[in-house]
Amino acid sequence: MNTKENVDKAIKRFWNSHFMVDVSMEVKCVGRVVDNGEDTECPFNKYEMSSLSWERDHIDSKICNMNCDWHTIKSSSYFNNQQHSVANIQIKAPLDRLYYELINRVRFLCPSHHNARKGNPRRDRTRNIMDKKIRRLKEIGIRFYIPSKSATHEKNLEIITRLYNQYKKKPIPENTFVIAKQSNGIDLTPKLIMDGIKLRRQGLGSYKIADKLGIKVATCKRYIPTLNNLLLLKDITKVDGVEYA
Repeated sequence: MNTKENVDKAIKRFWNSHFMVDVSMEVKCVGRVVDNGEDTECPFNKYEMSSLSWERDHIDSKICNMNCDWHTIKSSSYFNNQQHSVANIQIKAPLDRLYYELINRVRFLCPSHHNARKGNPRRDRTRNIMDKKIRRLKEIGIRFYIPSKSATHEKNLEIITRLYNQYKKKPIPENTFVIAKQSNGIDLTPKLIMDGIKLRRQGLGSYKIADKLGIKVATCKRYIPTLNNLLLLKDITKVDGVEYA
């Protein structure tokens, strides 16, 4: 992938993390709690700190037939069903694809509702303990459920759409994507990059390479590709005059 393609993709996902932070601060858990016969909204919704723990639960499944637009825009090394996780899409996909996933496939739940979802936790390491906890809570009159139609979910969708419309029009700060010419006052010459690649081949990591070359660690990570990326010629910020193959 050349530098222009990298920059174009980075621009399209630049606001993803900012968008998700704002979404998390405003949305609510769609689950309900029945406590001794009284049906109430999730108690987590009362606290601002709950924004740190919202779970993005797929309404149907992360699994697809591999022919959806998300899988077909990715290279074969990413062809697996887990790529429908919101965290993965947030990192790798454009903002509009992240928005599509949130609007059409996801609902927000607190950790308790997510763990108790359908009363059937899927992970072996939690199944035995979690099922016992859920049954114990039912015995004392507390039951979790997720309504098929939820006013909270509809409100969440409105919030997500409003924030998306704000961020899709937001300009990228100037000088965000530029090719650096120096790091710590040292010129990033083709020879320096090639020396760094040689050190990569010797098994050194970014911190040791940066120390030996006198450059910043962030610069090393950006301009001196890992052996895997070097082999696949992927995710490389190329410098003219350097042979990467």
